[in-house]
Amino acid sequence: MNKECKKTISIRIYEQYEPMLKNWGNGSISAGVNEVIARLIEHEKSASYEVSSLLSPNEWKFLADVLNGFNPEGVRFSKSALSVECMDAEKFDGKATRWGVSIPELVKKINSMPATCIDAIYREVEKFWNEQPDLESWANSMGSRMLNLNS
Repeated sequence: MNKECKKTISIRIYEQYEPMLKNWGNGSISAGVNEVIARLIEHEKSASYEVSSLLSPNEWKFLADVLNGFNPEGVRFSKSALSVECMDAEKFDGKATRWGVSIPELVKKINSMPATCIDAIYREVEKFWNEQPDLESWANSMGSRMLNLNS
């Protein structure tokens, strides 16, 4: 990280975070905040890279369809919540059949993923709907790309 590009800002943090931030920042809250941000960025890049190749293009298209408008707050890391959402989408709307996706196989994949990959699925689908690229191109590109958090 380029240390010359610093900016002084004022933020408010919850008191319970102060000891952790000081610990991660070797006594400095500011250094701790920067460390947390750097770790989060690397964490999200890593999880997005990992999950991108675990799912087939049809599974990505199915997830984009199923999660359109879904708010994952509170269940962002829950394998069971994502699995139930997928099962319900097939049960009530036939979406897995429409996209040629096997729900038992997809649920097995979901259950084998670390929770960070579940979050990455939600972030990737949210990014898709925010940018709205061509669905086919997006789904096919998922296995060969790493999320660029700066774009």
